[in-house]
Amino acid sequence: MPRPVFRSFSNGTLRLDSSESATKIKEDNKQKPTQILHCLPPDQVKKNAIVAVKAKGADLTNELEVLGEHIVQFGAYRGQSFLWLLENCLGYVTWLCHSLQNDAPSNAPISVNKHTFKKYAETFVEVKGSLARKKQKDQETAAAQATHTTGPTPALGFVVSGRMTAEKFLSKAAKDGQRKFQPSIPIRQPKMPLSSGVPPVFWTEEKTKTQDQKKTKPPFTKTKSTSPKEPSLSSSLDDDVLCKVAEQVEKDILGK
Repeated sequence: MPRPVFRSFSNGTLRLDSSESATKIKEDNKQKPTQILHCLPPDQVKKNAIVAVKAKGADLTNELEVLGEHIVQFGAYRGQSFLWLLENCLGYVTWLCHSLQNDAPSNAPISVNKHTFKKYAETFVEVKGSLARKKQKDQETAAAQATHTTGPTPALGFVVSGRMTAEKFLSKAAKDGQRKFQPSIPIRQPKMPLSSGVPPVFWTEEKTKTQDQKKTKPPFTKTKSTSPKEPSLSSSLDDDVLCKVAEQVEKDILGK
């Protein structure tokens, strides 16, 4: 079975970067005007591949041999064979096959060409291994980003350890939010309303008892004002007697 020759480092690790030839072809395709670009029908692509296999003197009954000579009708490396693309740009091949996993095939020529290439590429274990490594790396990256964004959930550890049931965890998450729960220790409520403008005071039982024992001042009562006493009748008579005595004494002195 014909196999592509994958590029690798000296330690045997597959290279995912583009070869110098692939980089040059990518730059050349950018310079081509988009007006002349068109996708050939699948039947025409297959006929051209059979002609290329015949020219090489290869086995026409070998499906992989024929698929390897199919020409890419899309993207930065259009115009190159499937076999060439695997040998010169494994990273691009991995990305393309991964992106096509959620792409439903259609009868459009470009869709047929893409999924035909995917079928050919995933035949080789090197491509399958590269796809598996990419999937694992994407999952690790997503998990790291989720942990960095939301932070670990303490209550989730209780679920894992069995200290909290899953139903209780979901109930708490729905009520208070996934990362914010009410404290388990009750907090005393302020005795004074917050609308009074006075900072709230958290009273303890001892302070409340002391306040109750304090003596309260008696209520202020207004006393009736008293008017000055009028002189009594006896006092007025004493004054008249004194006056008469004084007059008599004065007469006696002058008469003498």
